[in-house]
Amino acid sequence: NLSVALAHTGKRVLLLDLDPAGQCAPTLGYKSRSITGDILDVLSFKKSFKSVINKNDDKNINFIPIRRLYYEHELKLYNLT
Repeated sequence: NLSVALAHTGKRVLLLDLDPAGQCAPTLGYKSRSITGDILDVLSFKKSFKSVINKNDDKNINFIPIRRLYYEHELKLYNLT
């Protein structure tokens, strides 16, 4: 993953997962139950951008997750654009 590679070179990275499959969280070691907010909460004005940032053990990478999307969620996201 490019974000992890950049973090390992000392760059500070904010990884924003917009893939409907939501595969960045498991890759970074997060369990879906431990995620309390995601980018969809921000886009629907339920939570602030800052409140959904997850800190990783690697100090150079922070992460904003997305829940796995189902068809109904994808329609809502599409209608926000």
